[in-house]
Amino acid sequence: MGILTKGAIDRKILYVPAIVCALIPFLNKGLFE
Repeated sequence: MGILTKGAIDRKILYVPAIVCALIPFLNKGLFE
């Protein structure tokens, strides 16, 4: 259980920057238009 939880946390930490990087172009487009 502890190993699975740690893996899920590690995955979440990796997903957050990827999601942010994916959203940045959309946010920039919205701000500059």
